[in-house]
Amino acid sequence: MKLKFVVILLSLIIFTQIVCAKDIGTTILQLPTNAYDAALANTTGSDELSALSNPALIPFLSRSITLTHVMFLENMKYSIGNVNVPITDKSGINFGFCYFDSGKINKTIENGDSYITDGDFNATDKMFTLSYGKIFKDSFSVGVAIKFIEQKIDDTSYSSFLVGINGLYFFSNNVFCT
Repeated sequence: MKLKFVVILLSLIIFTQIVCAKDIGTTILQLPTNAYDAALANTTGSDELSALSNPALIPFLSRSITLTHVMFLENMKYSIGNVNVPITDKSGINFGFCYFDSGKINKTIENGDSYITDGDFNATDKMFTLSYGKIFKDSFSVGVAIKFIEQKIDDTSYSSFLVGINGLYFFSNNVFCT
C-alpha cells in the first residue's frame, strides 16, 4: 500500500514538473540532449546527459564528463556539459550546464503596410544545474536538482531558480543497463 502511494505521489510530482516546465518558455528546457533522446521525444534515460532531465538516474551512472556542442540552422548554437561523480555505490552528484545562442536576428519594425529592418539582436538561454541522486532500493531512486535559469532577448532578461524532485522506479531488474 505504501509503495502504491509513493509511486502515485511521485507520478503527480513528475507530471506537475513536466507541465510547468513547458510553460516557462526557455528553449533549453525543451531541446533534447542527444539524437537518441530526440528520436524518442526526450523520454529515455539513454546516457549521462539524461541525468540533467532526471536526477534520479545519477546513482546508476559511473564517473563521467560529457560535453556536446551543436550548430543548428543559420548561426544558432547549443552547448551542454555534464559531470557525474558517484559519492557511494548508491548515491552521486551531478554538475551540468546548457547554453543556447540564437545568433543574430534581424530586428524589424512595422511601418504601415510594410516592415523595415532596424539592426539586429541576440537571444540566449543558460541553465546551470547541481543535482543529487540516491538509490533507496534496487529498483527505486530519487533525485533532487537545483537549477539556475537565465534568458536574454535583446536588452530584456530574466532569471530564476528551480528546484525539482524526480523519482525512478523499475518494474524489472534488467531494464536499465550501464
